[in-house]
Amino acid sequence: MKKQLLFLFLLSTLKMLPQSGETDAAFGIDGKTVTGFGSNENRAYAIAFQPDGKFLVGGTSLNSNGEDDFALARYNVNGSLDVSFGVHGKVLTGFMEVNNDSSIIRSIHVLADGKIIVLGTTGMNGISSTVVIARYLANGHIDGTFGTNGKIITALASFINDGNSLIVQADGKIIVTAVKLDFNSPDAIGIERYTADGMPDSAFGTNGQVVLSFGTGNSWPSCIALKPDGKFVIAGKYPTVNSKIAVAQYTADGTLDTGFDTDGKVITSVGAGTSGAAKQLSIGADGKIKIAGIVGVNFALLQYNANGSLDTSFSGDGSVLTPLTANEQFYQTNSVAIQPDGKYLLVINPVSLSPSSDFLIRRYNADGTMDTSFGTGGTVLTTFGTGLNEAKAAAVLPNGKIVVAGQAQSLDLSHVDFAVAQYDSNGMADVLLDADGKVTTAFEKGNDFLSHIVVLPNDELIAVGTTEHKERNTSFYKDIVLSKYYSDGSPDTTFGNFGKVVSVFGDNLNQVTATSFQPGGKIILGNVYSVYSTPGYFGELIRYNVDGSLDATFGINGKNALNFTPSSIVFQADGKMIVAGGGTLEGVNGFIISRYNSNGTLDANFGTDGQLLVFFGQTSYGNASILIQPDNRIILFGSSSDPNLYNGSITLSTARINSNGSLDTTFGTGGKETTLIGYTYFPYAGTIKPDGKLIIAGVSNGPHFSTVRYNANGTIDPAYGTAGILTSDLSGDYSQVTSVLPQPDGKFLVALKMPGEAPESCDFMIKRFNADGTFDDDFGGQNGITTSFYDGYDAAFAVGLQSDNKVVVAGSANNGVSMDFALTRYTNTILNVDHFNNDSFGLVLYPNPVKDKLYIKNVEGGKLEIRGYCIYNTLGQLIYSGAASDSEVPTTNFSKGLYSILINTNNGTVSKKIIKQ
Repeated sequence: MKKQLLFLFLLSTLKMLPQSGETDAAFGIDGKTVTGFGSNENRAYAIAFQPDGKFLVGGTSLNSNGEDDFALARYNVNGSLDVSFGVHGKVLTGFMEVNNDSSIIRSIHVLADGKIIVLGTTGMNGISSTVVIARYLANGHIDGTFGTNGKIITALASFINDGNSLIVQADGKIIVTAVKLDFNSPDAIGIERYTADGMPDSAFGTNGQVVLSFGTGNSWPSCIALKPDGKFVIAGKYPTVNSKIAVAQYTADGTLDTGFDTDGKVITSVGAGTSGAAKQLSIGADGKIKIAGIVGVNFALLQYNANGSLDTSFSGDGSVLTPLTANEQFYQTNSVAIQPDGKYLLVINPVSLSPSSDFLIRRYNADGTMDTSFGTGGTVLTTFGTGLNEAKAAAVLPNGKIVVAGQAQSLDLSHVDFAVAQYDSNGMADVLLDADGKVTTAFEKGNDFLSHIVVLPNDELIAVGTTEHKERNTSFYKDIVLSKYYSDGSPDTTFGNFGKVVSVFGDNLNQVTATSFQPGGKIILGNVYSVYSTPGYFGELIRYNVDGSLDATFGINGKNALNFTPSSIVFQADGKMIVAGGGTLEGVNGFIISRYNSNGTLDANFGTDGQLLVFFGQTSYGNASILIQPDNRIILFGSSSDPNLYNGSITLSTARINSNGSLDTTFGTGGKETTLIGYTYFPYAGTIKPDGKLIIAGVSNGPHFSTVRYNANGTIDPAYGTAGILTSDLSGDYSQVTSVLPQPDGKFLVALKMPGEAPESCDFMIKRFNADGTFDDDFGGQNGITTSFYDGYDAAFAVGLQSDNKVVVAGSANNGVSMDFALTRYTNTILNVDHFNNDSFGLVLYPNPVKDKLYIKNVEGGKLEIRGYCIYNTLGQLIYSGAASDSEVPTTNFSKGLYSILINTNNGTVSKKIIKQ
């Protein structure tokens, strides 16, 4: 009676458990997490605030094609990226798909309706660039109703380190000023006006354009401001050599205002024999024009009356010069911002940018004197690290807080990031911004392709793959990348650089082909790479420490060269590593198995000098996979073909190797077995059952998901399916298998994608097959389960199982610009028993958690007969097995973590969980 009640209790409990295959909202954000490996060049040049306190930072980012795109990020008031904007807070926009194109945002303007206009340049590395405009919706999407597909390419130009500017009139029309090039005459100032929807305004000048020249030399503009009466003022410099500050005023319709110095133009020389240029322009409430600029190595302020004359009430003659070089060698001014109280902020560079430098901001009073209440004597220095830190732009909130944006470059020159610093009104770091007043941001540059997921004993996750991109020299790169997550999908920022590792090994084009977790926490990768200058492919092992750094104690600087291409890595209980793959030994092509000591040296006690070639007589071989039996014998399986066997069909080839590296002749024929399953078969995973039988899962022609079961001696088990084979149809849109994972209960999780390189629309797809080969109706049945990250191409490439049986599926997703790592998690209910009746509950395991020894016992009066057992880790690897007489399980050498034990009895197979302390 008690057993019947227990049985009913378990059934009722199962009904209350989450259903298998539901997205687990507790993982990442709403069940998903996405990781991109940022560009190594991200530079900020502009900043603007929204009315809600969020702020936008714009600049440029090097994309996967080796070109610079517009880069725009939006931040919350606390410095975190606003994930409701663009893709996780960031937007990239390209203008010209040509080699060495460089597109840079120079200014940002937030409209009353929340839309965002950015002004910038595009051209060949910015040397001589065309001025361009883009408009975005409030959510960061490009506004297709503006200009041509959201963009305007003007007829104006700009040059490196020169400004340009834009204003929006009250009726929504846009005026932009920059250089008007005419190769037959000196440069002039060009002014263009566009309607609110981005079309040239024919009512302005000639076809929407006005040209201004201050004389026979070059005239260059740098800033523009709108007056309350609709007039606008432009300031710049003339000529470009020994230049003077030049100012012009226009009426709203684009004609020079003759009420401004009679001809609408004023040229002002400040200081003897020095060049000057305007940097910032503002209109006072009294209509006076205030210009801040640079004259020689001096900060210059000029004030004009509304009629264009210098305002002699300001410093006696309308101008003031303040030296920038007092007690320090800083004088290159990138930009000037004016505060609501009339004070000026100067964003300054060192005289010569050194390998290590800081953000430098100075503040001047409205009369041009240094504001010594700001920072230290009027100056604030901020560092983001030991490399080059360069400030480019500043903006001031109505509450007096100051935000400065620029770039932070690492000392080793490996990356440049957006850098943002926030200060209170006195120049102190504002800790409300990311806790220390500073934040850096990298935009996703390359296409990140995830290939493997590793579930650690504590359920933390490591995703592994490659990132692909081009540099400006058009060379193609494919580097190894890793990202680490806590069990809930949040990034583990203690790993590598804020949870991510990028390994650049020269010009190698890398492809990670195998991964494994070494007891003690280190990560092993199998890598196959090629080099432009050398034909062929090369194999190697790479080992990382728990913090993501390369393990210098392994091989040479963390890498160990192989004489074959690795495809499977498994660790023995004693810590030795077995690696299998394909290659050639002594002129013979076949599967190669190597055993290594913990330091990466070959184990001379295995095979011949640590290696064994398994030759099936075929002429071609596919990827090799390995399983280790509890007695340390090794199961090898892969694909091979021979034109002289089965008409050249691709067959399943299996072998068993003794622990000393010799073929186990008690398995199959002479230690090997070849099985025909259709005309093609590619195995993906295998599992050893408690009774010693072997099941291999893979794909046969059709395509079909096919499993094969062998007896312990390597012969086909005719009691399984049809002649030892079970087959399920995979026809449909998702027919390409990318990963297979056996569950402890005998079911198989299968990740699939659409055939082809990158279909326009594709989602993560996972199906589960029952042990009898049928689709599992509790996991989406024949339709499976799909998950979409973005509207385009998402594809799953790896599957993992956490200790609570939740399913982690990992792959890559197209964010609209490039591919990112993408992970999701599903709920998953696995019964504690495969097959059971009331009598199977007479089995007890104790102690659990266990330290040194686990006991398997029947309760008093129990009728179960134990016939053997197998213990698996969370990776699905068999680590120990016992016979019927072994009721005591030695666990001293087990690593800490969760394990599954499958016990074969006279009444079915019992599956339970044990915890090793």
